Amino acid sequence: MRVVQTLRAGPLSNPQVLPVDDEQLTGEAPLWELGFDRALQRFSSSVNSLAFVPGGNFLFAGLSTGDIKVWDTSSWAEIEAIRGDGNEGIESLAVSHGPQHWLASAQPSSLQVFSCESPFDLAWSMQPAEVEGLALKGRGSRWVCASFSPEGLMLAAASSGHVCAIDYSKGWNPGACVRSHSLPPGAAPLSTCFTPCGRWIVLCNELGQAQYEYCCSLFKSCPFSCCCFCCYCCCLLLLL
Repeated sequence: MRVVQTLRAGPLSNPQVLPVDDEQLTGEAPLWELGFDRALQRFSSSVNSLAFVPGGNFLFAGLSTGDIKVWDTSSWAEIEAIRGDGNEGIESLAVSHGPQHWLASAQPSSLQVFSCESPFDLAWSMQPAEVEGLALKGRGSRWVCASFSPEGLMLAAASSGHVCAIDYSKGWNPGACVRSHSLPPGAAPLSTCFTPCGRWIVLCNELGQAQYEYCCSLFKSCPFSCCCFCCYCCCLLLLL
């Protein structure tokens, strides 16, 4: 994707009863449609990831150049360009919920966390090889994806060689507590998310499998097959 566009949501211009599974859609709830609103910007490089701040004040776009563009949604003006670490592309963006919002950016050699308020200062960063107790030599570990817990107190990040949970409830530096363990060879993750309860981290890998990890210890895990093709989007919700 090289163009960032916005869509406008609103009631159907010509409301009508629509068939759903051979039944009629009834009730007073309005039917909505999405329509093209505007093209924010065209890039010579690809846009790898998009994320909104809760409340919708800012829109972030992670580029293959390593830059993060920031738009103010009240005017749709570009207000900032956050420089990543080097010229590596942004693999994943995630924004936290909770009393204070944070932006996590995963690049192959650096996991960075920025404030979601101007001037979007860097609060914390970590390299894949900095994870304690892991023998990563020869494995070419690189950050792939990241996500925040629903309550906004923990960050999960996965690389090609390991998964880690960062508890930042006491602050980022030096208060952040990192727990991690290595992943089996040949099962590199593609995406990650938390379950709604916030206790488990779900990883979808390139083998078409999903694995969930208990985020408080990361010692217990349970792999299971979720599909026969590669999972490129982790949208699994577990009801515990």
